[in-house]
Amino acid sequence: MRRYLHCFIAMLLFSSFLFSAEKIEELEKKLPTVSGKEKVEVLDELARAYREISPQKTLEYSKEALELSQKLGYRKGKALSLHNFGSGYYYLGNYEMALEYDLKSLEIRKQIGDKNGIAASFYNIGRIYVDLGNYDKALEYYLESLKMREIIGNRKDVASTLNDIGIIYDNLGKYDKALEYYLQSLKIREMIGDKDGTAASLNNIGIVYDNMDNSNRALEYYLKSLKIYEEIENKKGIAASLNNIGLVYRISGDYKKALEYQLKSLKIEKEIGNKYGLAISLNNIGSIYLELRNYDEAFSYVNQGLNLAKEIGAKISIQDSYRHLSKLYSKKGNYKKAFEYYRLYSEVKDSIYTEEGSKRIAEMQTKYETEKKEREIELLKKDRIIEQSRKRMFIFLLIITLSIIVFLVYLYRLKIKMNEKLDLLSRTDPLTKLPNRRDILEKIRMEKIRFERSKKPFVLVLCDIDGFKKLNDKYGHNVGDSILISISNLMRKSIRMQDFICRWGGEEFLFFLPETNLEGGIISAEKLREKIANSIYHSGKHKLLIHMTFGVSVYDKIMDINDCIKQADNALYEGKKSGGNQVVVAKRDTRKK
Repeated sequence: MRRYLHCFIAMLLFSSFLFSAEKIEELEKKLPTVSGKEKVEVLDELARAYREISPQKTLEYSKEALELSQKLGYRKGKALSLHNFGSGYYYLGNYEMALEYDLKSLEIRKQIGDKNGIAASFYNIGRIYVDLGNYDKALEYYLESLKMREIIGNRKDVASTLNDIGIIYDNLGKYDKALEYYLQSLKIREMIGDKDGTAASLNNIGIVYDNMDNSNRALEYYLKSLKIYEEIENKKGIAASLNNIGLVYRISGDYKKALEYQLKSLKIEKEIGNKYGLAISLNNIGSIYLELRNYDEAFSYVNQGLNLAKEIGAKISIQDSYRHLSKLYSKKGNYKKAFEYYRLYSEVKDSIYTEEGSKRIAEMQTKYETEKKEREIELLKKDRIIEQSRKRMFIFLLIITLSIIVFLVYLYRLKIKMNEKLDLLSRTDPLTKLPNRRDILEKIRMEKIRFERSKKPFVLVLCDIDGFKKLNDKYGHNVGDSILISISNLMRKSIRMQDFICRWGGEEFLFFLPETNLEGGIISAEKLREKIANSIYHSGKHKLLIHMTFGVSVYDKIMDINDCIKQADNALYEGKKSGGNQVVVAKRDTRKK
């Protein structure tokens, strides 16, 4: 629950420039007196003003602004109206419609070259994906927004985007990275006097410390955040801070005080109609009643939270509700229901935190940092040229210019080398230095294409170290890692020049034998099994005998690569089931393709 409280804190930042009641009244009086593009702009200002107070009014004003913009052929106004439509649906919890309108707005802004608008659309889309629990997509859009905002130089927008990127890393459990972004955001906000943003950053830093089990430090930041929110009368911020303080007390076992803060938070969330915050508060209160063994109250609050989370499509809140319900049914002795909800919890969790998503996030972060450094180098280079041009004569400027050209060539070559290195790293297992799944799957797909022309079969062998978990438990992970490295080196040296091997995952390896029939694959696997079984592995003072089980499948007819791998996996499983240390051939699918 803690890890995503700051997701709706991010919503506060987006609305930190909300209009006062007087300003709204002034705009509504002005509306009948204006026409043309000026009227579009007033309508769009009103749409923005109402998005937290009354999202439905935001949609009404956006519709009127959009119709007038289309009539006038005012593309910038049309893009802003679509953007406001997206915001209205966002605050109503309709993320699908919000995404649709923000993507339409982004398309127009790109066409007309509206850099500020493009950055705002990227930010909005990223914010929607965060609430949907799609973090790799969210980071992709946030980084695009951050790059543009850094170039434009709008420090307030840069701070907001840094803060929201921190939220993603916090949700993924990468707390050091999250803290790095939050502190960058806090520094800018304090510098420009952005109280609303400062309070949000303080709150998020508190969440990081809480996730790192430093409750005292977390409470210190929450109280600072609450004080600022109360000063500026930001109800959403007050509700979020109260919620977090309540969670600190819940963790410390002071359930009475925890419930007091959570109920205060819930009351405010109901007043302002914040569905995202309501779902969080309801789940938190349910979890407190669970600890107090008041299961009826716990069921009531958690089910309300689940229904609301489902209504707005907030995956992480849904995940948390399922976890609480699993625990509740377990406490009541209904283990069938408990298992059912735990399965639902696991499914939602797996849909959010995927290995592929984590890899994409790492790649995007590396790409962003590389491009940022390149921009900084470019800026430094320009500043130096300008400074030197004031002090040097023409001939010296010519020398400098030539030097810059050489330097740019060097940078270009360096970038190529960096990209090559990054590509190699993305295809290599860091422990064993063997290729990874991505690398070998590309090679297998190429071989599949060649098979369609040549009809020459190839073999896939999936193998697994027998009893590896017990080995790890008995001798420790360092010994386990040492065995993986030794096995990898032995197998690398034992295969043919044209064959390939990769670390498939954990203690599993996949062999790819091009232009090899089933009999040849079985022979190769058996030779390797015997070689491994007859070798002694040294790790410190330990001398170990290692056995491996092999599953062999052949690709000699058109089929899906995944099916071929699955056949090898099934054969491996059969070998494991029957004692291990053997080579098992996959059962053939005789159905016609």
